[in-house]
Amino acid sequence: MASDGKWVTLTGVVQFDPERKTIESLGQEVYEFSFRCAATQRRIKATLWGEHASLFGSIEKGDAVIIDGNLKTNDATNQSGDAVTYYNLSVAEIAVIAKAPKDVAGIPASAPTAAAVEDGSAW
Repeated sequence: MASDGKWVTLTGVVQFDPERKTIESLGQEVYEFSFRCAATQRRIKATLWGEHASLFGSIEKGDAVIIDGNLKTNDATNQSGDAVTYYNLSVAEIAVIAKAPKDVAGIPASAPTAAAVEDGSAW
């Protein structure tokens, strides 16, 4: 069963780089990405409509975001026969509040150094 949706403000971390898609029936380009909601840890698919086209390329995997929009749910059965709920957020407003850390020389920016691990100051 699908919900009619409700207006929400969510924070989370982008899980995959946005993908550009065309909705043939509407003749409109959209941008979709998944993010992990900070409050619930649920994975939510977010859709950026045409008015957000300028944001495409500025949102990346690992970015922290705040999103306002209409959240709809859809209950379904997956390929294994299990009941699942899909979460879809039609974005009205979005703000990137922290950019994903970049790798330097192949080392993730968030990874502790070997010295920090050895002396017990990290993790």
